Amino acid sequence: MISKTFFLKEVGKNLDVLKELPEDYKSDLGFFKKLIGKNKSSLKYAPDAIRSDRKYIKRLVKNDGFLLQYASSELKDDYELVEIAMNDIGLAFKFASSHLRSNMDLVLKSLEFNEGMIVFVPKNKINEHTFLVELYKRKKTIFSKFPNLILKDLDFILKIIQVDPNFIRDVPHEFKLNHEVVFHSTMRNVTTARFVPQEVWDDRNFVLRVLKLKGELLKYFHEKYKFDKEVILEAVKSYGYRFDFLANEMMCDREIFLEGIKMGVGISIPIIFSDARQEILEAIKKNGFVYTFIPDTLKVDFEIGLEAVRNSCPLKYIVDELKLNREIVLESLKSDLKNLSFVPDDLKGDSRISIFLDHKSDAYPS
Repeated sequence: MISKTFFLKEVGKNLDVLKELPEDYKSDLGFFKKLIGKNKSSLKYAPDAIRSDRKYIKRLVKNDGFLLQYASSELKDDYELVEIAMNDIGLAFKFASSHLRSNMDLVLKSLEFNEGMIVFVPKNKINEHTFLVELYKRKKTIFSKFPNLILKDLDFILKIIQVDPNFIRDVPHEFKLNHEVVFHSTMRNVTTARFVPQEVWDDRNFVLRVLKLKGELLKYFHEKYKFDKEVILEAVKSYGYRFDFLANEMMCDREIFLEGIKMGVGISIPIIFSDARQEILEAIKKNGFVYTFIPDTLKVDFEIGLEAVRNSCPLKYIVDELKLNREIVLESLKSDLKNLSFVPDDLKGDSRISIFLDHKSDAYPS
């Protein structure tokens, strides 16, 4: 019989020599651990008693994570041992049990080592919606590098869209044409409309549906509907009179203007609507900055100027004529003391304004 000394000498040079190891040598655990000391890969031929020795295997994989591949099935399903092996080298993930290769924390740990490790996640998990949605939440870059992870399944895509509407950028083209995908994406983030093929907006009923909730989407397809009053009306009803790209005919349409101003103003109001004083006043009561967009003929209106400063319009935007009005100046200071910089010198010495400022100074000493 070949001596133990022979195997101890040769195993460091040729692991295959252990194929000739006599059975009684294999059962000598102390001897076999000496072999492993000479060549750690000897663990491959070790008896079950060694490969299932948790304390011993733990010590081995701490210094060489690759040795996890030779551990018993039970230890490959031991979270702590697998994590210890992966701390040495992330590639040890591939040797873990199917159960642990489905564990999200270990999956993410492996991807930090190398994103290609995704191929070792069990197929049943890769096709599971819940798993993939959670993976997207925690490591979404993996989907752009491995587009095959994107299941061609509407329910799955809608679930991801709820997490990140920008996901529409990466979905297969047929899903970019799907109205539900487009709807949920743009409702969560209107800028995702830039990823939507233009033919989607050919469906007028769908256009009216999205504009009813997000009128600002009009800018992504307004050329198709620039003279369609119903479409534009739907947009301004939810977004306001804010579109500077509308055709002049639509900009000057009274119904469009009156519907839009109820939701706010973001562009200069044509002078032809100077007669809509009451509607403009109501808009200013909601947002004083509307004052900056109204026709000059209305900017000198005392009541309009007063409501503007009461509703946070800075005094600097008020016409000089009204800046000389004590009541407007006082209201602007009540709204924001920073407006003091824009109070005309003629009013800075006004007794009522001085009393107000002194009161403020006493209430909030520097």
